[in-house]
Amino acid sequence: MTGYAWWSDQDSPFRQARTITTGGKSEPVTFKPYSAGPQYLYVRSVNAAGNHSDQYAYHFQPERTAGPDKPGELNADATVDLWAVDPGTGTLRPYPWQRDGATGGTLGAGVPAAQISFAGSTITHRGSWNTEDGYEDLIALRPSAENPQEKELWLYKNDGSGRLRSASGMSELDALNPANRSLWAQADQVLSIASMNDDNSDGGLNDADDPDLLVRKGGGFYLSFGSRANPYLDNFSDAIALGSVDWQNMTLSVPGDLNGDGLSELWAKDSATGKIHQYTSRVGTDEFGSVSADLTVYADAAVRSVSIGNVPAGSYPIPLSNGDFEGDGFAAIVAPRTAPPCMA
Repeated sequence: MTGYAWWSDQDSPFRQARTITTGGKSEPVTFKPYSAGPQYLYVRSVNAAGNHSDQYAYHFQPERTAGPDKPGELNADATVDLWAVDPGTGTLRPYPWQRDGATGGTLGAGVPAAQISFAGSTITHRGSWNTEDGYEDLIALRPSAENPQEKELWLYKNDGSGRLRSASGMSELDALNPANRSLWAQADQVLSIASMNDDNSDGGLNDADDPDLLVRKGGGFYLSFGSRANPYLDNFSDAIALGSVDWQNMTLSVPGDLNGDGLSELWAKDSATGKIHQYTSRVGTDEFGSVSADLTVYADAAVRSVSIGNVPAGSYPIPLSNGDFEGDGFAAIVAPRTAPPCMA
């Protein structure tokens, strides 16, 4: 035996390690897991002729870094990550971003995040929607089991590794006013965003406040205030219509807080032209004088007259940004070329 071939279930390419002495242990190797949680390392020994032995599997479980997730991350590795739904199987997988100083980084291999199917769902994540752990949670807009022609909003709690908790970690989001519920029952897209209002009355907008939800239904665009303490998205206010322009042909994403005011910016990609328009947040006050997002930015017609870039509509049908993937201080876009999975 002259060496070993090894790989992991999150990183499939073979790596080679030579033995220090023939038939002995290998030279030291280093591997940084992409995420926390149960994983496997696979090893085969290799002889001088290049023949491989049977495969050995070693189970290991790295722990996540203590504390809440940063905006956009799923596993406490301080980098922005993705969830995606396989369009063929409905399997939800987390894809942790692995930074690399030379290339900016790559997406790690995704392992199944849940046993249930997310077929037909639209997903989103930004912030923790529960009072327990500070982990980034998943919101899914999915067909109703009772009436597939209508959609429901469900919260799925992250276990801290990008995988979802068991059935006890899922719950439906609802509305007291049926008119508010009807908005997402026929919605095209939902976006979880950093809080637009000062929920805890500390005079600022930050992660201590509850995340909120944007809903695009046809040409309409609406804001619903979220709450970690209860499932009703209209507990404080009815849904608020945003802007006076048509949002019908816009694919929306949240690149995070780009101007340091504690609020999320919004990128809107025109599906016809491929142009991406940025709605830049602005802090204001609500009718009670409390600090809040200035919602008039979404009615600014000038935003549609300029673009921050162009993603060819035919080549990259559904681009997405969760923030600064590469760690260079700038938000980036992930854009699959082929029939895309649902991503968030």
